[in-house]
Amino acid sequence: MISAEGVGSTFWVELPFAVTSRDAMKVTRLAIEPVQLPHGLRVLVAEDNAVNQMLVQMLLEEQGCVVDVVSDGLEAVNAVRTRQPYDFVLMDIQMPNLDGIAATRIVRNLSGPIADVPIIALSANVMDSDRDAYREGGLDGFAAKPIRTAELFAEIVRVLQAKTPPVAFDGLRMTA
Repeated sequence: MISAEGVGSTFWVELPFAVTSRDAMKVTRLAIEPVQLPHGLRVLVAEDNAVNQMLVQMLLEEQGCVVDVVSDGLEAVNAVRTRQPYDFVLMDIQMPNLDGIAATRIVRNLSGPIADVPIIALSANVMDSDRDAYREGGLDGFAAKPIRTAELFAEIVRVLQAKTPPVAFDGLRMTA
């Protein structure tokens, strides 16, 4: 048979899915929706790819974050050292001049509270051995590329909660 313009074809697919309850569907939908980040977070994005820079900056600014962007590990170290204190850093692993792990090690050796800034790796290298190397290099978390908004935001929240000391409430005053 020869194709003819304006004449379509009909296809069908049968998928063996189990029927679920509405409640289960709500839970699944909630699990993949991005969490809301606290408004006003100060973020440094260290990423050498211009498209990824724009994407991450846009995602974070839509959440009310104040974002600085640098293109390599040396710029990241200098930004952490000299600019506003950051609430967290998103650190690409493979960058020119200084990779993300080496840059993180330098940041961890700085003096004062800036050495403890939460740093989250951004990488397409997702093997367990890669993640182990990121932890050993001083990174606090990991987000895979290509970037999935819900996973990125969930990891940011997880790392921020892990790095923030719990606050106790004892009646009329809060203590850290």
